[in-house]
Order: sequence, then structure tokens, then C-alpha cells
Amino acid sequence: MIKINKTPQKFPLPTFVQDALTGKVWKFGWVDKETLDLITENEELWLAAEAGDKAKAVKNAKGTTFRVLDGAIQEEGKSLLLRVKLKPGMWRETEFAGLPPRDFMFLHQLETIIKQRRLYPDGKSYTSKLFSKGINKIAQKVGEEAVELVIEAKDHNISLLKNECADLLFHVLVLLEAKGTRLGEVVEILSERHKL
Repeated sequence: MIKINKTPQKFPLPTFVQDALTGKVWKFGWVDKETLDLITENEELWLAAEAGDKAKAVKNAKGTTFRVLDGAIQEEGKSLLLRVKLKPGMWRETEFAGLPPRDFMFLHQLETIIKQRRLYPDGKSYTSKLFSKGINKIAQKVGEEAVELVIEAKDHNISLLKNECADLLFHVLVLLEAKGTRLGEVVEILSERHKL
């Protein structure tokens, strides 16, 4: 059974469903008093598509309902946020699939820039030059940056550590682009390993 932080002002309640792992808002629907009781008691996701409609259990591809981990009523008591455990890979099918999680928005933008540098080489761009040197050089740079990060980890300069970590992450993104994959696919593997 889950607890909700406060009593709603009125029903039906506009409800946002969030992936607990990524923070991505996954779905929107409506919840009435009876449905909220179902959600809190059974930890299952129930939503109505429109205010006044009868709520239905939201199911994944295997026909089982998503597990609701927790929920909170917004400050004025006018909307509800439910955090749920999603099946890995579900984000591709969400209503908001075009939006990466806010905290990682820049990584998404950086991936796009890196792809542009590969597709439309610019002679002045470090990234374009790296792609032109091929996969061996890209992989070598990842190795070099990893070693530099390890060296800084043994020291006490956090600023240098963070900079080396940023260098490594950048070169890993270049390597992923060179191999035709994306960071999101790596994150999916991590999410499969992690049990909420």
C-alpha cells in the first residue's frame, strides 16, 4: 500500500505518471476517488483517458499492470503525480517520447551535435577530425581519457576529477555514435540490471 502526501481538493484529479527511474513524464490521465483508493491499496496504475470516464488498469505488453511506487498531490491539491516502475524500453512508446529526462537534456543535445559533426564534417571541429581518423583513434581516446580519470581519482582535486570525467563521457558519446548506438540504449541495459 502506498501513501499520498495530502488529500485532494476535488475529483476528478488530473494525474501525471512518471517513470521512477528516469524522471520522464510518461502518461497523463484522470483519477477519481474510487480509482485513487485502488491505486493506493493495490499499487497498480489505474487511469481514465478523460475526466468523467471510467478508469482502466494501465498494462504493459505482457498484460500486467505497472507497479506504483509512490505518489504526491501538488501543493494546491489540484493534481497528482504518480511514480511507477516501467518495463525497460517503455520510454519509446510513451506519450512524451520525444523529451529526454530534464537532468540529462544536455547529454541529449550533445549527442545531436556529435552526430551532426559526423554527418556534416567541419574541418575546424575536433569531433569531425576525430571521426575522420576512424574507430581505432576514437577507441584510443576513450582509453586515454579513462586512464587520466583514474589518475585524477587518486588525487584530491575534485575540479580536475570532474573535468576528466567530462572528457571521458564526451569521448564515450563519440564512440557510441561511431558504432551506431546511443546513450539511451546503454541506460536501458543499466535499468534492466537495476531492480526497483
